[in-house]
Amino acid sequence: MHARMMIAQAQPGYGGFLVLTDRARQQLVGISLWETEAAMQTSGGTSGYYQQRMNDFAGLLTEPPTTTTHEVAVREP
Repeated sequence: MHARMMIAQAQPGYGGFLVLTDRARQQLVGISLWETEAAMQTSGGTSGYYQQRMNDFAGLLTEPPTTTTHEVAVREP
């Protein structure tokens, strides 16, 4: 298993990660899933996990990433 994946799975409340791509526009969208809002906020704040992951991708980006937060309204297994 990839070391970064193991780090992600060790985060409290981590629920998974998706990467969507639009190759024609050369655009990626990363979606991380968290069990609770508190777990998500911890990943972006006190744990430093989010910033570490952004630093991993910095060399691939042509402009600063945009971060938004959304609540899952429907999820099918």
